[in-house]
Amino acid sequence: MPNRKRSTRDRASVSRSAMAMVVVTVGSALACSTWSSGRDESAAEDPLVATVDGNEIHLAKVDARIRQELFDREFGDDADSLYEARRMTVDELVDERLLADAAASAGMTTDAYLDSALGALPPITDEEVQQVFDKNRDRLPAEATIDEYDSQLRSYIIDQRIAQVFARLREGSNIQIHVPRNRVEVAASGPGLGPIDAPMVIVAFSDFQCPFCARAAPTLQILHERHPDDLRIVYRHMPLSFHGQARLAAIGAVCADSQGRFWDYHDALFADQNALERNDLIAHATTLGLDADAFATCLDDPSSAAVVDMDAADAEALGVTGTPTFFVNGLKLTGARPVEHFEAVLVEESTRVAP
Repeated sequence: MPNRKRSTRDRASVSRSAMAMVVVTVGSALACSTWSSGRDESAAEDPLVATVDGNEIHLAKVDARIRQELFDREFGDDADSLYEARRMTVDELVDERLLADAAASAGMTTDAYLDSALGALPPITDEEVQQVFDKNRDRLPAEATIDEYDSQLRSYIIDQRIAQVFARLREGSNIQIHVPRNRVEVAASGPGLGPIDAPMVIVAFSDFQCPFCARAAPTLQILHERHPDDLRIVYRHMPLSFHGQARLAAIGAVCADSQGRFWDYHDALFADQNALERNDLIAHATTLGLDADAFATCLDDPSSAAVVDMDAADAEALGVTGTPTFFVNGLKLTGARPVEHFEAVLVEESTRVAP
């Protein structure tokens, strides 16, 4: 087992650490947003950088302005990203607190305790490395070999083991997390899966020509199967302007819905995103056993297009700029997230809405 002398923050991926570091850095600026024009208590730690007619400006005030500007630039009005950054950082701080307490109880430093916990685990085997390589093969260049990525793969496995150490530290601990989230009202109008009175609702704004939406579709199906009684999933249309076939495909889905086959048609469109021309849409309807003549008439009916346009207008009013975008009980999530990400939100929501 390699010697681990990294901080607890280093256990996270580069993307998680980068986001978390922004929030940690800015957090002090948010807590210290009011500055005195007088001299700081410690001039050595807060040097004077300018004077204006005898009024002093110190470095701390300059740095506070920079931090605030970096914060605004990073997050702006993106409440979703800000929440994620805050939540990731809170999770890190919780883990660091647990590690510090466990190390103190064992009479060890945090680094020594973590190294000891890792050292108690069996050595990393070549089989483990091969499994991780195979699992992530599609994310690597076609010509990539396991030898080229051996060190990165082993570091990844170590990070997974560190995560297991922290998971064990959390067991039995009384941890309560209350990071505020921006919740909005979203109409759950449209084709749905699950009980209409379900306590948890996912409203998905999607585009049939969007590859990321196709990637997200199986995730929603998994969630539906896992939560058949307490989750409703609603599909709403947001065909993007640069997807030339997306709007007519959305209208086709509206027409399939009028014959009670929305979800079958939804699956057919995402299964073949290269077949979204008008003739293809009618062919999908025929294959599913729909009334082809009624379907073709529906495609040209302005009321069918109006359903799509209303969904798109609602998405714009909600600040949706890309697909797929999801609202879980009004909490915004963007992109083709892994199922575990949705599950984490659903766990929080199930606690919040519990009677």
